[in-house]
Parts: sequence; structure tokens; C-alpha cells
Amino acid sequence: NMDRFRLITKKLLSTNYKNSILIASLITIVVSPIFIYVNIFNGGISHEHSRWAEFGSAIGGIYAPIVGGLTLFVLLRQVGLQKQVNDQYYLQKAREDIGFYASQLSNILDESLVGNVPLRAVLHEKFMFCSPEHLCSMDMKNIATDIHRLVPQALDIWAAIYPVLIGLSAVDDSLFKMTLASSNQKLVALLSFEICVALDNLHFCRT
Repeated sequence: NMDRFRLITKKLLSTNYKNSILIASLITIVVSPIFIYVNIFNGGISHEHSRWAEFGSAIGGIYAPIVGGLTLFVLLRQVGLQKQVNDQYYLQKAREDIGFYASQLSNILDESLVGNVPLRAVLHEKFMFCSPEHLCSMDMKNIATDIHRLVPQALDIWAAIYPVLIGLSAVDDSLFKMTLASSNQKLVALLSFEICVALDNLHFCRT
């Protein structure tokens, strides 16, 4: 807990430091054109209208691109923050979906398929050690069809896991990669590696 507190404190201090640098930079950008103008043209408050017109024209020409750049920066910053929020929501939803699917599958696998034999045992026996050629045989297709007919939730839930994993693997980002790895580990921990392989083979054979 102490290490976590120090890490959070360090991150907050780093964020505050970056914000202070950003604010100081913005103030410098806003003030420096006026300071330079006054310094070069021996600034004092003039009573001539033409001098004010020249000053306004010069300042307008200077500040227009600055304001445009700052506006673009703010918009890009907002887009970046919105993307971070969307990514965090997607990752949280992916974790919840994987946990829900794995929990549901764990219960379904213990249900009896034929007699007192649970689905887990049938999958392990029939679909654990299979070559692609064997999975394409008519006998295996019939077995897969029978399993899907008797316990449709098992294959349907396993099929629903694929889009989640594909979505996590499609983004080249450390958080997505970490969530993908933890999701795979969660599936293996709750279902076993052998059952995950068997479900993959069942899905391949059925589809």
C-alpha cells in the first residue's frame, strides 16, 4: 500500500509539474508579442488614432495564428483524452465480458451431457488431441453437431469470446496487450488449458 501511495503521489507531482510548465509557456506566448512590440517601438500610450490602428493590425496579425494554434492544440488534447476514456471503457468491458463468459462456461462444462458424463470429460476425450484433418471428418462433425444441439450455450459462449480477444489483439498498445494476456490466463485458470484447446477444436469442427 505504501509503494502504491508513493507511486500515485509521484504521478500527481509529475502531472502538476507538467501543468505548471504548460501554463507558464502559454502565458509567455500570450505576453511576449506585446512586450516585444512595446520594446521595439518605444512603447508609450499614444494619442494618435493611426498608431492605435497600426498596433491593432500588428497584434491581430501576431495573435491570429497563435490563437488558431492554441485552439488546434486544445482540440487535439480533447480528442486524445476522449480516446483514453474510450480505451479504458473498452478494456474494462473486455475484462468483465471475459470474466462473465468464463464463469458461465465453467458451470456449463460440469453439466451432464450423456448419463452422468459431464461435458468437460466429453470435450477432453473427443476434441483434445485432434488433427485438422480428423476434425474435418464427418464423424467429428456429427459429434460437434450433437454437442451443440444438446448444450448450445457452450459453443455460443465460446464463440462470443473470440471477438473480445480479436479486439484486444488488434491494438498495438501495452494496456491492450496486457489485458489480452490476462484474459487468456483467466480463461486457462478457470477452464484449464486442455478445455480451451478442446473448445477451439469444437468450434473449428462445428463451423
